[in-house]
Amino acid sequence: MIITLTPNPAVDQTVWLERLRQGERNRYWKADLDPAGKGINVSRMVHRLEWPTLAFGFLAGETGLLVERALDAEGVPHQFVHVAGQTRINVMIVDEATGEETSLQGPGPLVARERQATLARLIGAWLSAARVLVLAGSLPPGMPQDAYATLIRQARAAGVRTILNTAGEPLRLAVQASPDVVKVNADELEELLARPMPDVASAVQGAMELTGRGVGAVFVSVGPRGTLGVQGGRAWWALPPDVPPRSLVGAGDSLVAGLAVGLARGDDLATALRLGAAAGAATVMTPGTRLGSAEQVAALLAQVQIDEVTQWLRPAPSPAVPAMQPSAAPAGEIHAPALLFAAQERLPERLRRLLAQGELARYAGPAKRPVLPRERLRYGMDIDGTITRAPRHFKRLIDALLEAGDHVYIVTGRLERDRQETEELLASLGIQYSELLMRPNGWRRSIADFKAQAVRERQLHLLMDDDPRNCWAVIRHTEALAGHMLPIPETSEP
Repeated sequence: MIITLTPNPAVDQTVWLERLRQGERNRYWKADLDPAGKGINVSRMVHRLEWPTLAFGFLAGETGLLVERALDAEGVPHQFVHVAGQTRINVMIVDEATGEETSLQGPGPLVARERQATLARLIGAWLSAARVLVLAGSLPPGMPQDAYATLIRQARAAGVRTILNTAGEPLRLAVQASPDVVKVNADELEELLARPMPDVASAVQGAMELTGRGVGAVFVSVGPRGTLGVQGGRAWWALPPDVPPRSLVGAGDSLVAGLAVGLARGDDLATALRLGAAAGAATVMTPGTRLGSAEQVAALLAQVQIDEVTQWLRPAPSPAVPAMQPSAAPAGEIHAPALLFAAQERLPERLRRLLAQGELARYAGPAKRPVLPRERLRYGMDIDGTITRAPRHFKRLIDALLEAGDHVYIVTGRLERDRQETEELLASLGIQYSELLMRPNGWRRSIADFKAQAVRERQLHLLMDDDPRNCWAVIRHTEALAGHMLPIPETSEP
């Protein structure tokens, strides 16, 4: 059995509007109410995955009864301790015109010490029947910050494995109790270790540091870019399938549910990570605060890409500017802080500074073949999210490369039928290029596959793209480098 603790549950109300107009009266056309809170969502997804679960937590007032009735309707077993006040209501406003989601969250009711003791006794009585205890979410007013740490030690004494998914001071204190699994996002990892995590390699190093402190395994989620898993000196990266996003609410909780089921079954880290990534992607496909279905998870499992990235534990060089030649990178090594660029001296000073600061790229792949001294370099540039994100910077970069005699190929996932519109867009931005490569109208594989094929056929040295899936495909299946682009602010600098 997987038991979950949500000390601070909520009722999630999602409302849909055609357009949100601030400062005006808005009318919504649809609304949903769902039981919520990290641990509750974990139990809901675990139940969908047909694994026994029991949800614990505090509930209060009429809104608390809504949570119980909703879980009863889904068939999710629960044992809540009722307290004075009202369970908080979180409101999600979906603006259908922009796709933006605005979230309003409350603090939760005050929980008296005697009610905390009652819940602790309930959980203690069920530990003998559990394989995994998931401790998730914020703590309500009145609950001590080391509450999770205490429960982790109690679970260990009972032979129950623990998964921790929280933030702030409760996370810091609970890590000291050595939970079996810690799941955080990149921001939470930065706060915990009190240093920036500008790239995947530094996240690997940070997660490894936590395992050195006694945490069994660490999972770091970075939204659609994927999830990192570190355990026993090895690291894996799970890239979720490319699904149509409807809402991100509950995706992280669904990921934790998949990890919990994998841990309860005795799966290895990579297998549990695959299930978690599929569960998270299934929830991304559902609107509002709803969770994905077991059928969706099963369909997505095979589409999750798992790669071992233990090599990212190697220290990356930190020169004043990135390496001048791709051939300078040792085979198999990935330099994360900055993009490896050939012909660095040809770039405008502003762009060289950006590259040196790691502002243009999140990671790059290894160079697998040398660049000949007199060889003209062939660059691939994505349009949407890359050139369009900072057109003035890319115009200067492309102009400099073309002037130096190199080739620039525009490699876009846009379909061939949109060629005229795309050419007009590039012309309006002043973007020159050697060739525009567009996805064939009948293309049935992924955009990442198309871009890898284009890079391979044109023998490009480098692809610059905002989608990590495309970068991964190029790194794994071609001889080229790939850079994942970060936002570049437009400035008035020359």
